[in-house]
Amino acid sequence: MFNISNIFTLIWDYPKMACASIHARTKQNSKNREKKLIFELGSSKYVLADAMSIRYQYNMRSLQYAHEYKWKRITHPISICPSDEPNPHMVIVGMSGNGKSTLIKSMIYGMHEAGMPVLVFDAHNEHSNIISSLGGRAFDAFYHWFNIFEPNGDNLEGQISELTNMFAQVYRLGIVQSRLLHSCIRYTYRNKGIDKKNSNGNTYPDMKDLLREIMVFINNSKMSSERNALKHLYSRLRPLAEFASSGEGISFENILTSANSFSLSGLASRDAQIIYVDELLKRIYRAMHKRDKENGIGLYIIIDEAQFVLDGYGGESSLIRKIFEEGRKYGIGVIIATHMATNLPKQVIANAATFITLYSREPTEINYVANILSGSSPEKSNAIKSMIGSLGINEFILASRAIKDTYVCIGKPARDFRPSEKFDKGDQVRALTAKVKIPVRLTDLKGFSQDGTDVPSILKSSKSAIDRYVVNRNGIDETWIMAHNNSISIEHQVNVTIMKEEFMRKGIISRIINDSTGPDIIIDVGSKRIAVEYETGMKSAMSTKRMLSKRASEYYMVLVFVNDLHAGRYSAYESQRVKIFPMSRFNEALEMVSCQNA
Repeated sequence: MFNISNIFTLIWDYPKMACASIHARTKQNSKNREKKLIFELGSSKYVLADAMSIRYQYNMRSLQYAHEYKWKRITHPISICPSDEPNPHMVIVGMSGNGKSTLIKSMIYGMHEAGMPVLVFDAHNEHSNIISSLGGRAFDAFYHWFNIFEPNGDNLEGQISELTNMFAQVYRLGIVQSRLLHSCIRYTYRNKGIDKKNSNGNTYPDMKDLLREIMVFINNSKMSSERNALKHLYSRLRPLAEFASSGEGISFENILTSANSFSLSGLASRDAQIIYVDELLKRIYRAMHKRDKENGIGLYIIIDEAQFVLDGYGGESSLIRKIFEEGRKYGIGVIIATHMATNLPKQVIANAATFITLYSREPTEINYVANILSGSSPEKSNAIKSMIGSLGINEFILASRAIKDTYVCIGKPARDFRPSEKFDKGDQVRALTAKVKIPVRLTDLKGFSQDGTDVPSILKSSKSAIDRYVVNRNGIDETWIMAHNNSISIEHQVNVTIMKEEFMRKGIISRIINDSTGPDIIIDVGSKRIAVEYETGMKSAMSTKRMLSKRASEYYMVLVFVNDLHAGRYSAYESQRVKIFPMSRFNEALEMVSCQNA
């Protein structure tokens, strides 16, 4: 049955539908003419329509117009072209397990198709597989660090102040601790021959150097209040040295021209994660200002699970906010994914042209997100609120400045943006071998294969290319794998890695030495250094004796851990400076070092 309300609704909706169709064809034509970045997100399910109705008021003899927003079923492909938007930034919010990471993977694949460089901060190591499969590089932040003490264009005083402010914000330092830290950092540079007159050096200090300088300040302090403040500062910064002093550095120039992800899961300290992200964003921000303005999008930054950064260091002066505000001018796009939109700075929301929300059930969050999407229209907000709590997995509400309308969309399943559905066994073995150049727990490789093949099945095809080693830790067997290496055994590498982890867990400053001249691990206890060795029993008696004599002459103490089967043979090498422990007594040695470290 037709009435004036239905006719009016059809007339009202027709121009919108026509514009949407024209817009979709325009993007397709543009895609054919040039390789343009387009995020093909899936298909629409509903569109929020203004079902305006007309009511006749008998008492006033007039017509009354009422806005009634309703979700209308509609199905067509949904895509976003960032160059059509006033800015390329996006915000994605929603509870865990509802499809945020899958949506991000589809965007990464879209960037790959368009040849767009992308840099992913990956809190839980969820995107390394797709980055690697697309020819990019997946970095583990634990093994790849930037030296935050290396001047990057700032004068020395500016660098010292910048470092002090960063530590003060991350660790919430007071005025006294910040002042003392500022002095310690200045002396740390001076000890490397770097001062106002000579701001360049062959080598720059690192976290270990700063901790040594703080210890010097503690020993020379004459006031108990100052000494206590320094001790507290030392204890706060000490865990950071585990990450900031290990592994190899990264060539910053290479990461701005290809696909790269940085897994932060290996940095057990949230403070270390924040500092790592801040340092990389700082370098990007500086590089951004060297780019030509208005020269198109040249890089996308994706921060998945952004709350770990924003909660600790995402305030009004954060680099994330600055890049959001200025990035469009310099060709930088940012995609932020987080659990709660209410945690985001308002400038981030204001400068994101595209906003996507997945399912949420927290009332305050639902109200806040609905107001953002509705432009504070009460009728529109109510319709969006009811839909947010009804979204299924991989469904989301999308609104952008260019698309205009608000859609409920069904995201593309992960299989739709895999580069290939079938991999032969040789490819799988080669990919796994490249992944395990260093020891990796088998349990950390879940989801490694894109076609669903589990890692044990790939290992069966690897023959002698990949070694396996089982170690019992606290009564639980752990299986580790590593690419076969003729020069060093997996037993040695796994036990060195485990010892390093245990030292880190106890707050003991240590670092792995990856060369033939030094010990396996060096522990710093104040001004003293302890050498740690793991011996498999394969080395000759003469070589072992020569090595331990050399270590004893260079280090305060030498701890030698051996396979329990060879403990008896190595006991002959024990002396006042050299202590021998079978691995079954590792906890005993750990307590001994902890006592010295206290």
